[in-house]
Amino acid sequence: MEDRFKQSIEQMSSLANQGYINDIIFVTWNNVWNGKSQLRSFLLKNDVKIIEAEESPIGGFHNVWHQMKALDIGLEAIPSDYYVLRTRPEVYIETEFLKKLFDGKIDELHTSAGSGIFNDRIWISFFETHEVFRYSDYCFFGNHDDLYNLVNYDARYDVLWNFRMIHVRMFIDAYLEKYPFLQQYLSKYDENWYSVWHGNNNIKNRKEFIKARLESPVYGSIIGFYYKVTMNDFYVDYNPVYFKENKKRPLEPLSDDSYMNNFITGKGKDRKRISCWDNDWLKSQFFPKANSDIPDPIIKGFYRSFDEWEGYKFNEELLDEEVVKEKEYIEEIQDVNLLKSPLRWIGKNVLNR
Repeated sequence: MEDRFKQSIEQMSSLANQGYINDIIFVTWNNVWNGKSQLRSFLLKNDVKIIEAEESPIGGFHNVWHQMKALDIGLEAIPSDYYVLRTRPEVYIETEFLKKLFDGKIDELHTSAGSGIFNDRIWISFFETHEVFRYSDYCFFGNHDDLYNLVNYDARYDVLWNFRMIHVRMFIDAYLEKYPFLQQYLSKYDENWYSVWHGNNNIKNRKEFIKARLESPVYGSIIGFYYKVTMNDFYVDYNPVYFKENKKRPLEPLSDDSYMNNFITGKGKDRKRISCWDNDWLKSQFFPKANSDIPDPIIKGFYRSFDEWEGYKFNEELLDEEVVKEKEYIEEIQDVNLLKSPLRWIGKNVLNR
């Protein structure tokens, strides 16, 4: 990984010398340099500004507090009118793409975000199609003030919602106040829910299970809202990104079959996820007209305007009533004793229309 990191630093330094980049900032903790003096000298030689902070004694799940603090500190050192690329040591991004990124030549980024949350769109490398607000955080680019919206130290995710996943909480938090139904989602679909998507190999009839979820009036409509946000607030492109050594993640095109039928793509850990690497699949499904293969709740969630979604809440009493249906459904499709904890099933007749 160190070789990949050095390659990226030399690349960024060259781009800075060519006028594409103003500053290169490396945020780390003040206790990391033991045995790494040569790496520190390498960074300084390439005009990297090193910011050393005291490491938080509690990192949190997946080091969530460390990641939030590092992003926060880095943004504090950057003028508010700048655009910012946040990346990681194991990531390499193609030079020509970076030139377009920093030179403002990607038109899709410089349009107002449709939800009203951000000023411009944010570039991300990919997103998960069945896991709400699970955007890739390997690297992203956007307006300084927009990226500040991704920083949050909100303990409700840990204390109230059992929703610790960094990928979700980094991106969903900015939407909670304007779109309060998302708080209901977090309270009903805690992190155990995600074990169904990619953490539990013992699910029986997995295809039927996920199809039923997507056809749920509540969860399906939330997925539709998620796609709407993705189309309007983000620009998705994984093609210029190399992750770990010289390997690109295989860009298997997302198809109707993989989305609605087999629900398994990739190999190893990633075979339990369905990732979308650009905006093309969403465009093909929803423009110029709705695709009949997508469940109706998703269609309605996507085409409901942001104004209609703003301030919206699901009927809480009906939501609570439908939790009872979850256990019955799960018992039909799998061995219940394989679950670590109960999952919540949201059934029909819940969505206020």
